[in-house]
Amino acid sequence: MDWTAVAAAISAVAVVVSLVIFTVESRRRAEEARKAATHDAISRVLQTMESAVRWQQKPVFIRMFANPELDYALAVLRLRHELPNEESPVAQWTMSQAQLMMAATSDRGSRDIGVQVASKLVEWGQGAVPDEWFLTELELHPPQAQFKVPRERRRRRSLSRAKEGFAEGTAIGLVVLLFQGLKALWTTVK
Repeated sequence: MDWTAVAAAISAVAVVVSLVIFTVESRRRAEEARKAATHDAISRVLQTMESAVRWQQKPVFIRMFANPELDYALAVLRLRHELPNEESPVAQWTMSQAQLMMAATSDRGSRDIGVQVASKLVEWGQGAVPDEWFLTELELHPPQAQFKVPRERRRRRSLSRAKEGFAEGTAIGLVVLLFQGLKALWTTVK
């Protein structure tokens, strides 16, 4: 038996096994990095959504001219950039929903759409919603390339904010009047 040939064969098998292990490990790391990048992109969109929802909880006279949906749309564009091409329908669907948010006739409607989008993204990130669901939804509501909020919807949103501001102002005024009335009553009783 030629021990040199056996040693060469064992060395060749060791090299092949090492190459296979290296290839499998490289693919595993690449997939892990892709999943981490997807997770980070979704986290950024969710963080932006949370910020937008919290902003809309402030009194209307503070947020009257703010547009948190714009921040959300920009975060969605980043999501679209960071997701691989095979996951592009998710980003496209998210963009179509951001357009619906911007076109909502009230802050509450916009907030409700945003919360639904955030929950779908979380479900998708956990694997509960398949990619095919997004393709089906894209057929129903495709994103518009040249999107602009229709003037009528902008007017209705402004009217909604004005109503909300009037209600908040009335409530503040009533509290002030009540306080002044109690103060006057206290002064006369004293």
